[in-house]
Amino acid sequence: MKKFSLVVLAVLGVFILQGCTTKSSEKVPRNGIMSENEITFPKPEKSIYNKALSVNLENIRKIETGMSKDEIRKLIGTPHFAAGLAYVVEWDYLFNLKEKAADKDMICQYKIVYDFDTYKAASIFWNTQECKDFVNKK
Repeated sequence: MKKFSLVVLAVLGVFILQGCTTKSSEKVPRNGIMSENEITFPKPEKSIYNKALSVNLENIRKIETGMSKDEIRKLIGTPHFAAGLAYVVEWDYLFNLKEKAADKDMICQYKIVYDFDTYKAASIFWNTQECKDFVNKK
């Protein structure tokens, strides 16, 4: 009976830990360097906020590879999608981008992939070129 209990606990532990390391993209390399055709964005309706959030455009323009999770969190906040508890190497956001409140909504997804060893941003993606161009214009 004791042996059976240990096996059940071990199996449950594996399932729990699997939930702690969920990734939206398949086969994220240890160094976090990926191309656009290798990533997957989560479904927008899976956002923990149930809507796209506004972001300070100047802050998002400051983000670049090599930045730490803390630096990025200070600029644009915590990720908008549940990604697990430990060893999280993908942060996903759902933004409503616009210059002024009266502007038309532009709903965009943003992904940062981190290096597994350093937890520094290694790859950064927008879900559309239109979103990327909007943020990069000055």
